[in-house]
Amino acid sequence: MSATYDTPREKAEMSVIDSLLSLISRSFGRSDPTTTDLVGDTPLLPMAEGIGRTLYVDGWHDICFDPREVAALGEFCRTNGFDEIILYELHRILDSPVRYADQADAVRTLRTEYGINGVHAAFSDQNQIGQITAFENSTEANSETSFYGMILEYEWWNESPRDFPGALDRLQSAKLAASELGRQFRVSAYVGWITQDESEALAELVDELAVHAYRPGPEDAFEYVKERLSYFDGIYMPIRPIFSAEPDFMGSWLEANGLEQAEQILNTSYEEWTGTAKPFVPKRGFVYFCYSQLRSRLAS
Repeated sequence: MSATYDTPREKAEMSVIDSLLSLISRSFGRSDPTTTDLVGDTPLLPMAEGIGRTLYVDGWHDICFDPREVAALGEFCRTNGFDEIILYELHRILDSPVRYADQADAVRTLRTEYGINGVHAAFSDQNQIGQITAFENSTEANSETSFYGMILEYEWWNESPRDFPGALDRLQSAKLAASELGRQFRVSAYVGWITQDESEALAELVDELAVHAYRPGPEDAFEYVKERLSYFDGIYMPIRPIFSAEPDFMGSWLEANGLEQAEQILNTSYEEWTGTAKPFVPKRGFVYFCYSQLRSRLAS
């Protein structure tokens, strides 16, 4: 949905910005996420649309094979407004084609019965990339069961020595695998502490970033991520802040105040931000870590 700008000056300014972002987006091979593209005669899956609330799902290996647990996850997502999920532990399922049908059935249920539009696969190495793409190329994968993309889960900034080259190898493999699928398939990454140089390299390989905003409350969460966002001044990079429901972070705050209030507080800070990088880092909603933690917090 396009915003409305009243004065000729506002219209002119936004026209320039829109043209710039379109050019930058094309330069990185990204299409408009609100449209469906074509590769030959094959339609590409559109970017999942909705309110932009994504849930990391831990324990997927146990959930996937139990219809009651799948239903519980679906109901939790529907009740709390989650329209996208990121699945952990896929390597314990996709390591054997025998389990493809179980994976497909669970995802089909979440998508068709509970409105989960976007299902993303978490990966940490090249072996898991191979497992994900093998499933995508199987007969079990279709419009109701396929992934929308995959997200790198590798904390290179915590490795000693810092292993950004390892992260790049993984992302390059993911990007190549995605291109070979013959349809739109998003590649993204979870990031903690990145540098300016790393930001520029990431922008060539990912479609968006999930940026951790691990604070005890949301009041200073935007300040916590703002410097990292500023690295993308002049480089188009959609972002999603991550709130953690873990005890050391926002668990207690979310239990007392809820998801919407946390989002409103960060959104206000984002809207008030006047940094020159702002036009280049559109915010595409929020990510929450993780299902088991958040479920206990929101149980009441």
